[in-house]
Amino acid sequence: KLGLAKSARVVAIHRAIKQGDIVVVHYVSYLSERKFGSLQRQDIENAALYDVLEAKFGTHIVRADETLQARAARAQDVAILGIAREEPVIAIE
Repeated sequence: KLGLAKSARVVAIHRAIKQGDIVVVHYVSYLSERKFGSLQRQDIENAALYDVLEAKFGTHIVRADETLQARAARAQDVAILGIAREEPVIAIE
């Protein structure tokens, strides 16, 4: 989906949105390591990812293809969201 060669390395950017002490949204964005590998946590702590990609790397995101699906929580969801395994979640990939 990223238009990269199968051998290309990617970085996964994890971000969470909390409501009080509860994580209600967990975002994972996959980016080309070659182009965005110098992205740092502090770059996106208080800013929108797309704004940072444009300001720091000159990359303007025009569109993103996403798929929405209901599924059972996986191990990573359980750890980040603090829910039971197999609880229903909405995944946007």
